[in-house]
Amino acid sequence: MSYKVIVLIFSLLCVLPAQAQDPAITAFKQLTHSITEFGTKLKKCRLIRNENKILAEDIARLKSMPEHALQALPYLNQLATNRCTQPERGQLAEIILNIESLELAQSKPNYAAIYQAMNAIREIEFDISHLNPSKEFFNLTQQEQDLLLEIESLNKPFDVLDVFERTSH
Repeated sequence: MSYKVIVLIFSLLCVLPAQAQDPAITAFKQLTHSITEFGTKLKKCRLIRNENKILAEDIARLKSMPEHALQALPYLNQLATNRCTQPERGQLAEIILNIESLELAQSKPNYAAIYQAMNAIREIEFDISHLNPSKEFFNLTQQEQDLLLEIESLNKPFDVLDVFERTSH
């Protein structure tokens, strides 16, 4: 072996254990794995949504409800999707919270990348304050909420636009 190769191998052997102890490296590996697992589960849930065709009898039940009750459908779909993506969605949220608790210096380039990825995930998946689909549901009477929750096909991810089209009065 050449001297350069030996020096390179020795350098890597010295650097890798130090990086393995770096909380940012460990955090990034966990975050990456969790994102991958969540993405895989989300794809499965989208397949369920595509296959979940709301039955004609359920559409008839929805049509018989006041029109304002149908505004709660996006919330019910979100609820169903959140249930479908468990436990991966919860694990992703937990990893994000754990990384935040490490209080890594965001000024370091590798740490900044981790925070950038976490913030993007948080905005896309966990921050729904700008949408607030639950508001429409919780403004319904208890009876209207119960009627919607009794429709079994709304407990799995579903195509909200298709349901809106099929129930338009």
